[in-house]
Amino acid sequence: MATPLQQDPRSMTSLVADILRDMSDLVREEVALAKAEASEKFTKMQVAVVAVAIGGAVAFAGLIVLLDAAVYALGNVMGPLAQRFPALPALIVGIVVVVVGIVMIKIGVYRFSADNLRLSRTMANVQRDQAVVKEHVS
Repeated sequence: MATPLQQDPRSMTSLVADILRDMSDLVREEVALAKAEASEKFTKMQVAVVAVAIGGAVAFAGLIVLLDAAVYALGNVMGPLAQRFPALPALIVGIVVVVVGIVMIKIGVYRFSADNLRLSRTMANVQRDQAVVKEHVS
């Protein structure tokens, strides 16, 4: 019984050339996929940088505006306690605003995590291609 290679009318040189061309095409396609995926990840990184910057700006603006207005209002609500401890309303408002800012910054920093930067589709395709090549070589 003839093997598939013996039935193929092409020469061994032609078959090797075909394999090399296919491998070259495969590498080119994987590089193109990696570039596209890296570009997508870079765009996500830009969004994360903006989120961190906005979080910082909001925290800073909050410290300025809310400390001024809320300290006055809280001092009025606290009455005699605020008169006895004049810094207490400012301390309470300041802590709340800083916590909000920190939460926003942490959300932006989380988006920088390694899992969000992994080129998962490219890695999956390369692994699939390796399996196909191993299957055909074996």
